[in-house]
Amino acid sequence: MSKTRRRTVRIALFAFAVLVLSAEIGLRWVFGNMAQTSLYTLSPSGGACVGLAPGLSVTYTGWFLRIPPVLHEVNLQGYRGDEPMPGASPRIAFFGDSFVYGQGVTVGESLPAQLQTSLRRQSAGAAVVNLGVPGFNLEESVDHAKRHAAGFNPDLLLLALVHNDLEPSLCSSTGTFPPGGLLRGSYSFRGLFYAYKMVGGRYLSLPEDPAALDAGLAAFRSVSAQLGVRPAVVVLGSPLRRLPPGELENRLNRSQIPWLNAHTWLEPGGLPTIAGEGHLDPEGNRVAAERLGAWLLEQGLL
Repeated sequence: MSKTRRRTVRIALFAFAVLVLSAEIGLRWVFGNMAQTSLYTLSPSGGACVGLAPGLSVTYTGWFLRIPPVLHEVNLQGYRGDEPMPGASPRIAFFGDSFVYGQGVTVGESLPAQLQTSLRRQSAGAAVVNLGVPGFNLEESVDHAKRHAAGFNPDLLLLALVHNDLEPSLCSSTGTFPPGGLLRGSYSFRGLFYAYKMVGGRYLSLPEDPAALDAGLAAFRSVSAQLGVRPAVVVLGSPLRRLPPGELENRLNRSQIPWLNAHTWLEPGGLPTIAGEGHLDPEGNRVAAERLGAWLLEQGLL
C-alpha cells in the first residue's frame, strides 16, 4: 500500500471515529438510557425465567426520548416499594407491567402507591403491593401472581391489562438482549440492535390471539380462586385493538372477573402522560388511582 493510500485510509478512519463519537454524544442528549433493562435477573426467586433483581437501583432517563432522571429501584424482596405493615388490611396485590411498576416516576408517584394513599382515606390500614415488572405480558403477569401472591396474604388480586399484553414474553427475549460491556452502554449500538429487531418483524404485525387472552384471564381467575380471594382487572389498553369493537368487552364479561374500562385514560385527551415516554406522569397516576380506588369501593371488592 502506497504512502498516499495509507494516509487516505487513516483520514477516513479518523473521520469515521469522529462521526460515531459525535452521533453517540448527540444520541445521549435525545434518547433515554433504557436503564430499566438493568433491573432484570435471569434467576429470580420462585423459579421464573426472568424477574426483578432484589436490591438493585438505577437512574432512568427514558425508554425512548430522554426524560428528567428518576430513580428506579427494587427492594430486597424483589419488588418496588415498601413491605406492607403487619396486620395491614385490606391488602391488594397489584400485577402488571411498566404501568404498574411506575416507569418514569418515583416509587411514591407510581399507580400502586397512589392507590394506597387514596384507599387510606377510607381505611387507614390499606396496603397496595407493587408487583409490576416492566416488559411482562399477560401470561408472565399471571405466572408472577401464581408464584408470589400467596406470600402477601392479599384480599384482592388486581391486574392491569394493556395494549401489548399478547406480544412475545420478556422471557422469550432474554436470549436476544444486547451484549454487556461497552456495546450495551453504546446508544448507537443499542439503537441499531433494536431497529434490527423491529425490522426483523419480531414486534411488527403481531397476531392478536383472543384465545391467549381467554387463557390468561382464566388462569388469573384460577389463581384467585386457589387463594380464596377476589380478582379484578383494570383495562388500561386493549390487546385486541385490531379486532372488531366489543370483542374485548365480550371476553372480559365471559371471564366473570370484575373489570374497569380505563383504556381512554391513555388515549389523546385522557390523563397526562410523560412526554416521549407514554407512561402516566405523577398527576396521571394520581387521578387514575382516585378513579380506580372509587371503583373498587363501589363494586364492593374491598
